[in-house]
Amino acid sequence: MNEDLENLIRYLEYRVLLNRIRSAYPYEYAYTIPGGKGIIQVARKDAKVPQIRFEFNPKHSKDSEIFALYRSIIGYLKNVYCTRADLAFDYEEDLEGVRWIDYLGRPGSMFWGGAGDNQTYYVGGASSKLQIVTYNKRAERASKMGLPEETISSEDWWRIEARLDKEEVSNFLEDDSYNPFNDAVPYSTIPLGMNTLKATDKLILLGLLTPEGKTILADLSFPTRKKYKQMLETYTMPLPIDIKGDFEDAKKDLRQQVYRWLNYARVVVS
Repeated sequence: MNEDLENLIRYLEYRVLLNRIRSAYPYEYAYTIPGGKGIIQVARKDAKVPQIRFEFNPKHSKDSEIFALYRSIIGYLKNVYCTRADLAFDYEEDLEGVRWIDYLGRPGSMFWGGAGDNQTYYVGGASSKLQIVTYNKRAERASKMGLPEETISSEDWWRIEARLDKEEVSNFLEDDSYNPFNDAVPYSTIPLGMNTLKATDKLILLGLLTPEGKTILADLSFPTRKKYKQMLETYTMPLPIDIKGDFEDAKKDLRQQVYRWLNYARVVVS
């Protein structure tokens, strides 16, 4: 065990008083911060992953004690990098009817609530470099608390998250033109202005707006698929949100937040 890891473990066990627990491979053991506020994992010697992994949600750092804890943990690390960042945008709008056109053809899935309403929509799979998730945040919070949804908030509360892996985080930090919503475009399932279309085009578009629409789209040839993706943007009700624009407005601040946390680590030149 190297000196840096020893110092971190002494801090976690003797100053923060965290207990060591077993962890799944490739990690050997871990320390969890109470209240689900973070986890520090230590890799096995033969594992081909970084020796230490620290996962946390910056929202908890509004508490000064938690902020100091996060900063201290990162301060024990050296030459760190970010392997994942979840960028979240909250809306007081009902986004149940929002679907996504993905011009990169990544896998997608949808999950329904008990009442048959759409609760979560995924663009990209768990192993994708970029995954976009739209979900009913109010329903999620109510489920975790065991309360009726309407007791959480009287307003609609939906969240759109862009979940970036290590490579995407690097692109986000270094490429000024980067926007995770460049190739994934949201659209409404409410048709608009289709009376001017040919009957065949209208029938296909109406079929694409159904829950089975993604399957229909996958069966079309690439040129035809591209044509109808573009038509979906044109012939559906405008959305009350502009996620691509909202990301551009927040990009500078989001970058600064990531850099701030990374700068708490030590930089060692070998």
